[in-house]
Amino acid sequence: GTGTIKDLIVIHEAAHLTIDTKLVLDDVWIQAIIDDQMNITKYAIQSFSEDVAETIPFWIAVRCTNRSKRLKNTILKSIPNRIKALDQFIINNNLSTSPMICDK
Repeated sequence: GTGTIKDLIVIHEAAHLTIDTKLVLDDVWIQAIIDDQMNITKYAIQSFSEDVAETIPFWIAVRCTNRSKRLKNTILKSIPNRIKALDQFIINNNLSTSPMICDK
């Protein structure tokens, strides 16, 4: 289905509670921010923590949904290094996306 604003807010806030404190200190993540040379949203500029929380829904859109190829490609072109860094972080930390089924 299509994500609503409420869904995105829940994902954003869940990211704060779960992953952002780990990612903001991750060297690969920090390098990805530098390499992407942009933020996925204007709000992401506020802090590393907000950058993580704003990025997670876009990672989910690319890896865990049946969104259009066009949308996925737009996201991948915008923040390719963050998407790859999240892929790697999930693998390295043996994290589960259950119940979502996600491709890497």
